[in-house]
Amino acid sequence: MSTLADLVNAPTELEFKGVKYLLKQPNANQEGEFQRWLEQKAYNAIITTKYPDSNMRGENERRHFQDIAAGIYEAGGEVYAKAVVQPAGMEKLISIICRDQGMTDRIAKEVVELKMREVAAIIVSKVNTDPKVLEAVAIRFGLPNDFFSSDFATRPSAPPETSKPSPECPPTNSTASTASTERTTEPPS
Repeated sequence: MSTLADLVNAPTELEFKGVKYLLKQPNANQEGEFQRWLEQKAYNAIITTKYPDSNMRGENERRHFQDIAAGIYEAGGEVYAKAVVQPAGMEKLISIICRDQGMTDRIAKEVVELKMREVAAIIVSKVNTDPKVLEAVAIRFGLPNDFFSSDFATRPSAPPETSKPSPECPPTNSTASTASTERTTEPPS
């Protein structure tokens, strides 16, 4: 079973819903696309913020373009490094890297959510070893009931089984989606 760490320690094969994806280090074009996504995300935050003074927006835009020119969003930089370990950044980078294999933003989001649930469940299992508690934790995180059993770790990674939540652990709402903010905005002239 691949873990969340495998997703950032490429190359690795990732199986999700019966489809295998080869996750590898991003090439220069993929890094550039991710960098542009970061730049656009930052710019969108500037233009959608309500400012008490119109000069503040202009100043923030000027600083943003200076940051772009200085390369703070480039691969290897602090902003890039912070972004790839956050869920939204990880989802975007995975979708960019595996796009040629049929990966979409939606599938990447599902992959990252599943891997995060698996990691969280494993952390909880280190604290509590009561089989009933662990089964409830697995159900709560949307994982197979036998996720913590000794033979589960020897099986290949598979999508979680659908199980009925127990009364102690009501289901979470994981169907919320976020709108894409990938629009191209040119700097003011």
